[in-house]
Amino acid sequence: LLLLLLLLLVRVLPPVLHPSILSSISPPPISTSQAPHLPPHISATSHAPIPVMAGTKAALSLGALSLHSKLILSPLERVSSVGFRNICFHQGAGLTWTEMIKASSFRKEFISTFDLVDTFDPTTLTGVQFMATSAADLSGALTMLEHRAFTTHPHWQNIRAVDLNFGCPSPDVIRIGAGPALLKRKTKLGQIMQALHNWKQTTKLDIRAVGAKIRLGLNKFEQRHQVYLHAADAANENLDYLVVHARHGGQRSRDPPTWEAIGEIVQRASIPIIGNGNVQTLADLKRMYEVSGCSGVMIGRAAMSNPWIFRHLNQVDAPSGTLDAPHLPTAEAGSVWASEPEVKAAKETFDWWSSRHPPKKRVLSWHAQNFERLKEISTSGEEVKMIVPNTYDKMALKAKIAPEVSVA
Repeated sequence: LLLLLLLLLVRVLPPVLHPSILSSISPPPISTSQAPHLPPHISATSHAPIPVMAGTKAALSLGALSLHSKLILSPLERVSSVGFRNICFHQGAGLTWTEMIKASSFRKEFISTFDLVDTFDPTTLTGVQFMATSAADLSGALTMLEHRAFTTHPHWQNIRAVDLNFGCPSPDVIRIGAGPALLKRKTKLGQIMQALHNWKQTTKLDIRAVGAKIRLGLNKFEQRHQVYLHAADAANENLDYLVVHARHGGQRSRDPPTWEAIGEIVQRASIPIIGNGNVQTLADLKRMYEVSGCSGVMIGRAAMSNPWIFRHLNQVDAPSGTLDAPHLPTAEAGSVWASEPEVKAAKETFDWWSSRHPPKKRVLSWHAQNFERLKEISTSGEEVKMIVPNTYDKMALKAKIAPEVSVA
């Protein structure tokens, strides 16, 4: 009976690994001779990550991570999927992210949370972003990430970066004291960042960069008192980069961002600072660089609306004036919108990945709508407004209104 009881406990209780045990785990070798599974209509050569241009250095380096572009895809809730990230990366995003992951749910081994870390594509540079309420909360999630990566979820070995979310303004997030609610709590904020820093030093995963995304504060009062500068100081000590969304937590996407605040952080930073907020055109991108002096830019809603925005915006940094993208069949490399053949090919790519690694139904449904919209734009030449998932504009969705597209 005692033996049966012990066997039952082993099956029921989640694995809790001591750091000394984790340190002894060696990652299994990953064969480089086996090409990743690719959609049948795309060759391995044309689908390879866009290389850094000959004779030039990486466009942006974050820690030990070298990016082919200074533009980064945001972690997009109810939008991010392995197929969508693949499309954005191969149109010029230097780095992509899964959806934001709640550390508390992850460490408790919720299957629905595990499914969000869909890093099945080794050709797409991808990171995972955690939202944690404490250092212990984060450490538990990171321990679980490493354990599962070498046991039940080997595709997590494709993760190359880990990010902390201190920017999500959702009332549910604020209620538990997470996201921008942590920005004024200097000690706790620093402890969480330090926990990530310490884990990076010991993990067997190939994590090349760790960072965080912040807002300018929880509200106007905190922005006025520059709580974001405390976050920048903590990031300098522990992280490889910092993403700054130039709004406070009480602002919506239609409210103008304060790019000058990004510049204040750049002035005291010893790490790359990534700007975020309302970059949609070449003029926007140039102005953000000029006003803030940031090292790179994170793109959110503009990428939801149009994955080809990365190809278009990369003209700012490409020496020839256009992004080298030989796999694009018809449209000029710097075009804002895709041609009809490009939309069709992208849809086939998305469907191929989704058939093998299905995202949630709500994600599939949204992308099906958006591909129809992109197809209509490619044939008519007229822009069609994007329907924003209710996570981003619940009031608009309830009113059955397609809100005006804004960025990040």
